[in-house]
Amino acid sequence: MRLTSAFTVLMLVSAPAAAIEGAGNPWETADNAICVSLELQDFSAVLGEVVGINAGRVPAAGDRPGYCHVEARLGSGAVVDAKLPLTGWSGQKFVVECVGACNAAQHRNLNDALTQKSVVAFHAASEKQTPPGVAAFLDQVVQIYYGRAP
Repeated sequence: MRLTSAFTVLMLVSAPAAAIEGAGNPWETADNAICVSLELQDFSAVLGEVVGINAGRVPAAGDRPGYCHVEARLGSGAVVDAKLPLTGWSGQKFVVECVGACNAAQHRNLNDALTQKSVVAFHAASEKQTPPGVAAFLDQVVQIYYGRAP
């Protein structure tokens, strides 16, 4: 009887470990699911016509931390791009406005801010006009991803 009880306890204790063996870090999987779920959100109330949203987790590289990358393409042709640090968000936001493509210095500034664990975003438009709702969009993304307001 005692041997059967010990065997049952051993089976119960080892079963969860065997179930996730090779599945990677379950917290990374959960973070990725939250990040990718941003593709399913409706941001049209703040951005107007949204043509598409892509979101995915990008692993750390060198000094740059890993981040959730969210890109929204608008009907006007403008693009809003946000990068949210996976861990240790400082509570800060850094936004750059680009006419046409962002230049190398602007990208360096974005990468520096991301390294400091700030949420970074840029928006590029063919005209010198900020797409409406960029700040509200970024605030909503931050609220959904981190579960708290910026």
